Amino acid sequence: MSFVEEEIASQPASWRRAAELSTRLSAPLPGRGGRVAVVGCGTSLFIGQSMAALREASGDGETDAFPASELPAGRRYDLVVALSRSGTTSEVLKALDVLAGMPTLAITADGGAPLAARADRAVVLDFADERSVVQTRFATTALALARARLGHSLGLAAADAEDALEAPLPESADEVAFLGTGWRVGLAREAALKVREAAGPGAGDFLFVAVGTGIGAAFVAGGAPYRGAHGRAGELGHTVVEPDGPPCECGGRGHLEAIASAAAIERAYAEAGGADGASAREVAELAGAHDPIAREIWDRAVAALASALASSVAVLDPALVVLGGGLADAGPALFEPLSAAVAERVTLGAPPPIVPAALGAEAGCRGAALLAWRALAPG
Repeated sequence: MSFVEEEIASQPASWRRAAELSTRLSAPLPGRGGRVAVVGCGTSLFIGQSMAALREASGDGETDAFPASELPAGRRYDLVVALSRSGTTSEVLKALDVLAGMPTLAITADGGAPLAARADRAVVLDFADERSVVQTRFATTALALARARLGHSLGLAAADAEDALEAPLPESADEVAFLGTGWRVGLAREAALKVREAAGPGAGDFLFVAVGTGIGAAFVAGGAPYRGAHGRAGELGHTVVEPDGPPCECGGRGHLEAIASAAAIERAYAEAGGADGASAREVAELAGAHDPIAREIWDRAVAALASALASSVAVLDPALVVLGGGLADAGPALFEPLSAAVAERVTLGAPPPIVPAALGAEAGCRGAALLAWRALAPG
C-alpha cells in the first residue's frame, strides 16, 4: 500500500480518534450564543465554511467563515478559529497578528509550527498529518472534530467510509459534479476545487507551480508526485532568490514567496507609493500601461520567479512547467517575460515549455477529492 492509499484508508480511524479527542478538550469553542469566525485558505477555507454551517444549524450561534486575508477589520468575535494543516500558511498567520484582544484557537497538524504558538490555544491533530501533495486527511479530521464537538455521532460515517474503501473503484468519467446542501456545501466546493486539478496529464515528468497568495510546487516524476524524505519537497516559495531581499513570513529573508507571490507584489506596490488595494493582477496591468512603480515591482517578481524556475529545471529536468494559482490569470503579461527570462537562465539544453494550468487559477488545490472519490465511492 502506498502512503497515499494509507492516508486515504486511515481516515475513518482518524475521524474516530478526533471524536474521542473532542471529549477531552476543555471547551475549545464558546457556548451557545457566542459569535465565532473561522479563517483559512484553500482547503481549510472550505472546511471552515462547513464548520460554520454546522454550528449555526446546531443553534450554537452566529458563525462566519472567511478567507484568512479577508477577515473584516473591526468586527468582533468571541472566538476566531484558524485552520492550517502545516501551521505556516502566511495569510492565516497574518490574520492572527491583527486580531488584537480577540481569543484565538488554532487547529493544525503541527504543534511546533508558528500558528500554534501565535494562537491563544491550539488543537493539534498530528495523527491526521499527511505526506500527500493533494491532501484530505487533515481536512476531513478537522471537520470530524467539529462535528463531534457539536454532538454528532461519527460512527455511521466512519463505517460507511470503511465499506466504500472495500468497494471497487468506479469507472473514470469525463465530467464530475459535486452537489451539497447545508454544511455539505463546503465539502462540495472543496471536491470541485480538487477535481479541477489538471494540466500536463500527458507529461510523465512535470513541475507544477502555484503562484497565488503564497508559492508552492509539486514535481511529478513518472506520473507520481515526489514528496521527498520528509514530505517537504516542493517548497519552492521558500528558496532564496535574493539573499538580502525582504523578510519572509517563515522567518527567512529573500525567499521567492516574499518577492513574487501575489501578496508580496500587492504589498510592495502599496509600500512604494502605488494605489492601496491594487491586486497583483492589476499591478501587472499597470506595468503594461507603463506605470513606473508597477513596472519595477512586476519585473522584479518575474525575475525572481524565473531564477527559481531555472534552478528547478537544472535540478529536475521536467518536460513541462505548469503555472497555476491566481497570478497565472495575468496571462501573457506573466508568461511571455517569464518564458524569456527562464530561457536566458537555462544553459544546458532547451528550456521546457511554461504553460498555464488548463483548468484554472486554483489548479494547485484540485486533486485530493478526486483521489478520495475514487477510493470511497461505491461501485
